[in-house]
Amino acid sequence: MANLKFGLLLIFITLTPFSSYGLYWGGSSIDWVKVEAEIVDVTRVKKSGSNAPVPEVHVSYQYYVMGKRYLGDRIIFDPKYQSGNKSFNISYESDFTIGQIITVFVDLDDPENVVIENGISVKTIIVLAVQFLLILFILLIHKRNFLNDNN
Repeated sequence: MANLKFGLLLIFITLTPFSSYGLYWGGSSIDWVKVEAEIVDVTRVKKSGSNAPVPEVHVSYQYYVMGKRYLGDRIIFDPKYQSGNKSFNISYESDFTIGQIITVFVDLDDPENVVIENGISVKTIIVLAVQFLLILFILLIHKRNFLNDNN
């Protein structure tokens, strides 16, 4: 029983903060207001990967809310372990040019909260699914061990 509690606690402590960040902010951004933004910078960056740096594209944009100018660079609300969330795969490089007008989603209660792609990301859903499957797996193993001990 102690192993069960430890396993469940470990999964809860490690995965829940990551998934809840993307779930909360991604879900909140669904109701945010569409605003036009202008791309002011498109830069190649190298994000560290497992073996070698991965080339990506960082996009910065400016937008106006109630006459005030803001700068943003957030793309999507991924799970929090993806602390940057501020660059695209290099394959998107040709999709963005300086001066291009794009649509962003802004939280009018806090206009500095802005994102290009609103909603809950696929990565967040994957983290939630993995968390659920790990908990289910631990419970099934515990049930099997419990049944074996009682036979």
